[in-house]
Amino acid sequence: ARRSANRQRGLELELNRMDKVGTLDHVMSMVAHELNQPRAAISSYCGASVRMLSENSAPLEEVISSLKAAGTQAQAAAAVVRGIRQFIVRQEPNIALLRVEDLIGSARTLAAFRLNQARIQMESRLDTNLPPVLADEILIAQVLLNLLHNAVDALAEVANPRIRIGATLQDEGWVHISVEDNGPGMSDEQLARCFEPYVTNKATGLGLGLSISQAIVESHGGALTLVRNAQGGCTAEIRLKVDQRQDESRDANMALSRRGR
Repeated sequence: ARRSANRQRGLELELNRMDKVGTLDHVMSMVAHELNQPRAAISSYCGASVRMLSENSAPLEEVISSLKAAGTQAQAAAAVVRGIRQFIVRQEPNIALLRVEDLIGSARTLAAFRLNQARIQMESRLDTNLPPVLADEILIAQVLLNLLHNAVDALAEVANPRIRIGATLQDEGWVHISVEDNGPGMSDEQLARCFEPYVTNKATGLGLGLSISQAIVESHGGALTLVRNAQGGCTAEIRLKVDQRQDESRDANMALSRRGR
């Protein structure tokens, strides 16, 4: 009986060790995945700054702008690390009232390097007077950035690449933020498995971006979906809660406005 108990204990210890190794591997893959884009942008901006200074080929204002862009990406990398730590240790999101326009603007700024590099046309279609959403700024901006990067990757072989980002108040109490591309789209099998960890159709991808993004959005009580467009390409959509007090105030103001007509 003692030998059997010792054997059982040994198996439990080994399983626990394997689980920790697997978790560490997942964390390291997540860090590598999330830091790859800001790292590449920082390298490019700094390299361009060095060339402009050494060749004296551009006004000082352009050099300063390039270095500021590198600084923005460095701040984004630091935010990524903080967000991953928060996600890994299962801390509650740092929820605050945020303007949808600001969330989208932050993601667009961070994605500007890749968008310009790929010469992709970017369109925005946001409803006017959108209510603030309840969200963690760092985490949701990171989700939007991941969705933009996925769209850029999908447009690598497209002749006239286009990304459209939109925001609407579709359901009572919810704002929908969408990222749409005109790429080749995805197969039924790819769509069915797109949120599974380590499943990817990219040659150098880790298959973690969408699974992490879905977990983050769901930790906010929201949802992340991905659908194939009828005209080609895909649309990723985030659903986030709005502040109910803001929503009620908005409805009251609209009612008063109608009465005054």
